[in-house]
Amino acid sequence: MLYLGAGNGILDEELKKYGVSRIVGVDILPEAFSASERDRPGVYDAYYVEDFCNLNDDKRNEIASC
Repeated sequence: MLYLGAGNGILDEELKKYGVSRIVGVDILPEAFSASERDRPGVYDAYYVEDFCNLNDDKRNEIASC
């Protein structure tokens, strides 16, 4: 599952409880990533701090391959 606006992972922690096996988080704010690592380490299989309106091709392909 690709989750845009992932924040600190509170929703994703719940989704894992209901069987979502793989979650890739994306948020534009570096503070959101820091909060996810602090509050819910290990919830995300991958986490990107990116602006989805300005992704380059390499980053788009990297995220797509998750």
